[in-house]
Amino acid sequence: MSGSSNRARPRPGPRTGFWRPDGGRGFTLLEALIAFTILAVALAALLLAFGAGVGGLARAEAYGAAALHARSKLEEVGRALPVELGIREGEFDDGYRWRVDIGTYDGGEPDTSTKAFLYTVNVSVGRDEAPLVTLRTLRLAGPPESGAGQ
Repeated sequence: MSGSSNRARPRPGPRTGFWRPDGGRGFTLLEALIAFTILAVALAALLLAFGAGVGGLARAEAYGAAALHARSKLEEVGRALPVELGIREGEFDDGYRWRVDIGTYDGGEPDTSTKAFLYTVNVSVGRDEAPLVTLRTLRLAGPPESGAGQ
């Protein structure tokens, strides 16, 4: 009887891992492929989550810039931009487009017999056709000039 046949087979245990026919230690090719697949799936999920976070950050940054522009343009109404019925549009230097819509408060024809008149002011700012931010307020100013249309 040779010495190799009397050799005891290693039993599975916490330190030896799975039993292998040759009695060696290490990972089989199948175990390595499974581990690599799990790692690839986890990495793909992590990259998707990171990409969504970056996209959300870009949207928040665009919204913040549009809100600052809208607030700035709203402050101009009555100072640099006269309070007159109608719509005015323009573009900021960084590509954001603005639109100021000034109308009567009640939506009807203004009463020109008073010295002060209440106007609605809507300021919309965005990059494309759909605005990112719309701010609304009321402004008190003199009556509209005769012949001013909506």
